[in-house]
Amino acid sequence: MRVHPRTETLAARSGPFPSHVLERAAADLEAAATARESQLNNLPNATTPVAVAHRDSVRRILDAIRRAQAQLAAGTYGSCIRCGRRADPATALARPWAPQCATCSLG
Repeated sequence: MRVHPRTETLAARSGPFPSHVLERAAADLEAAATARESQLNNLPNATTPVAVAHRDSVRRILDAIRRAQAQLAAGTYGSCIRCGRRADPATALARPWAPQCATCSLG
């Protein structure tokens, strides 16, 4: 099985996550960024408190996605967003823009 060169680079820089987790996280982050950008572009002007809150929520998620993409590119992706410990690969795949360790993901 041939590993994509980008995956090898990600794996070398991002610690213990298997290369398939890193590759999937990268793809999922790209898809999520595209979806959130489209969503922001298609939202009507925020004229009510609910519309403002919705736009802000989408923008916060998009910002988190971009931070995760930057961390992935820098080789620092995979730290828990709550405590800083190494995130659990399963939670990283569930929400790649907000990875958590096993302890923090339980609540």
